[in-house]
Parts: sequence; C-alpha cells; structure tokens
Amino acid sequence: MELSIGMKKISLIVPVYNVEDFVARCLNSLLEQNMSYEDYEIIIVNDGSTDSSLEIIQPYLEKYPNCKLIDKPNGGLSSARNAGLNVALGEYIWFVDSDDFIMPNLLDDLYKECSSNDLDVLWMEWRRVSELGIELPQFYCTYRNKNITCNKWCTIYGTSLFYIFICMGFSLQEMFFTEKFLFIYGGNTL
Repeated sequence: MELSIGMKKISLIVPVYNVEDFVARCLNSLLEQNMSYEDYEIIIVNDGSTDSSLEIIQPYLEKYPNCKLIDKPNGGLSSARNAGLNVALGEYIWFVDSDDFIMPNLLDDLYKECSSNDLDVLWMEWRRVSELGIELPQFYCTYRNKNITCNKWCTIYGTSLFYIFICMGFSLQEMFFTEKFLFIYGGNTL
C-alpha cells in the first residue's frame, strides 16, 4: 500500500504511568529497529505519572524526531491508549506497555508481514522474562477450554480495523480495551 503524505507505517503507542524503572529500556528497544525513524512513530502517553517517568522520557523527545508526547491527567490504561490512538498516523498500531521491551530489528519484518499479506490483525508470540533476563513460564487466558495468548501487547492492528468498528458504532473502549470484545478466528469465536 502506498502511504499518504504524513502517514507512518507503524504507530507504537506507549502508555506510561509511574514506570521510572522500566521506561528507558522500553524506549531504547523501540528505537533499536531496522526501520527508518521517518517510517514509524513512538507516541508516549504520560498518564499523570507522579514519579520521574516524565523526566526520563524528555531526552528521547529532544533527540528522536519520531517520539511524540501526550501529557495528560491520570485516566487509566484504556484512556492513555485511546489518547495515543487519537493522534496516531500509522497504517498499523502496536500498543507496547512501558514495562515491556521488544527485540531489536523487528519492526520492518513485522510491517512487511502485515502489509504483504494485507492483515488486519497480527498476533505474535511473546516471552515473559524476569528483570535479570531469565525466561519465566507463560501465563494464558482460558476461554471455552482453550489457552489463548491474545494480549494487546503482542498484537498489531491495522488502522482500517478501527475505522470499521467505529462505523459499526463501537467505541474504542468497547472494541479492544475490555473483555467484551471477542476475537474472531477462522470463522469461530475464541
């Protein structure tokens, strides 16, 4: 797909609330990618942090042109994600929690997978690790006797999917940020 002027390939939305111990590692991982800064944006949503998270974020805003800040009063995780979504310019959206990090040189491959297959949703594997880097056991949600790992932090959404659901009358809150939304897979509800 040919991107419109000003549009990005991927918008990474990072809600931040009192994560001073983790946010630098998260942002560093988002910047260690094989995609040009012009092709993706990092939208950092400070959701009323009372620790030094905002001070840690500030140098990233000054140094990296693809980093943007929304500074808002605390409204909760869904409110922060929605605030980021309201300004996102990406063809695809990835919500990355500020206490998480992603592997280096991953974004371009993920974008190519999404765009070449015209995907609306891409679910990825993820690993749970301790602060020391030790891999921990996965945890799963069980729905209809199936273990599923469809979490917001390991899912990339096509922007077109948001427009479809908004046109159907769903609010962003109902669509993705509550358990009311059921993911459809292969014609079957998970």
